Amino acid sequence: MAEFIDERTLIVDGVAFACEFPVRDAGGHLAVMKDRAMVERTMALVERLSPRRILEVGIWRGGSTALLASLARPEQMVAIDLLADRVAALDEHLERIGLADAVQARYGIDQADGPAVRAILDEVFGDAPLDLVIDDGSHIYGPTLATFDVAFPRLRPGGIYVIEDWNGDHLLGDLLEARLDADGQRRPEDAEIWNAIEAGASDPRRGDPPTRLALELVLARASEGDAIRSVSFEANWIVIERGEDAVDGDLGLVGRVRDHHGLLALAPGTARPRPAAAG
Repeated sequence: MAEFIDERTLIVDGVAFACEFPVRDAGGHLAVMKDRAMVERTMALVERLSPRRILEVGIWRGGSTALLASLARPEQMVAIDLLADRVAALDEHLERIGLADAVQARYGIDQADGPAVRAILDEVFGDAPLDLVIDDGSHIYGPTLATFDVAFPRLRPGGIYVIEDWNGDHLLGDLLEARLDADGQRRPEDAEIWNAIEAGASDPRRGDPPTRLALELVLARASEGDAIRSVSFEANWIVIERGEDAVDGDLGLVGRVRDHHGLLALAPGTARPRPAAAG
C-alpha cells in the first residue's frame, strides 16, 4: 500500500520516502529527488503496466530506485549509474523488502556506452522483453540517445520508455530570464548560477540540448512504421510507447528521422542573444 501522508512524505508498506526537489531534509527517510506530482505519475504508470522487468538509468542516492522497486515488486530489475560507489541505503532497503535478488544495482556504468548497457541487459534479462524503462540519468542528449537506441527495442509491444527532465534546460532558462533586471541584464546575485550553466554548456559531452531528442522522437513518429507507437509529453516526462514492428539490433533513432521541413536546423539569426553580465 502506498499513501502520501503530507505533501512530501510517501509511505509504502511502512517505509517512508521524502519526495521533493530539492530535498531539504530527508529526516531519516529515503530521499526521492522528485516532487509529489512526478511520484504520483510514476505510481499511476506502475499500476497500469504492472511491470515485471524494469531498467532504470540513474541511482544517485538510491531513493527513486528503492521506490520503484517497492511499488512494482518486479521479477527482474536493474538500475545503472555513472558513479562507482555503492549506495548502502539502497542495498539495505532491498534486503529489508525481500528484493535483494530480484533488483540489481550496477555502478560505474556510463549510459553513453551502448555496448556496456547492452551487455548488462543481455546478462540480466536474456531474451525476455522489458516492460518499463525510466531514464533519470545524465539528462544529456548524446548519452540519453545512446541508451534509448539500445534499450527501446528491448521493450515488449505496449511497453513504456520514460525520459525524465527532458526540459530542464528550458525551465532553468525561463527562470533566469524572468530574473533579468529592467535593462535585460543579469542580476549580480545570479552570477553563481550563470557560471554553473556556462560551465555545464562547455562540457564536451553535452552537445545538443535534450529537447533535440524530443524533436527527433516526434519526427520519427511522423513517418510510417510502428516501432515507436506513440510519443507524449508531460511536465518533466517524455513517454514513448513501443509498437509492434520488429527491430533488429539497436533502434538507430537518428536514422529514422525524416526532417523534410528542416525543423532540426536552427535558421541563422533566430537564436536570441544571451543576456550580458551586469557590470
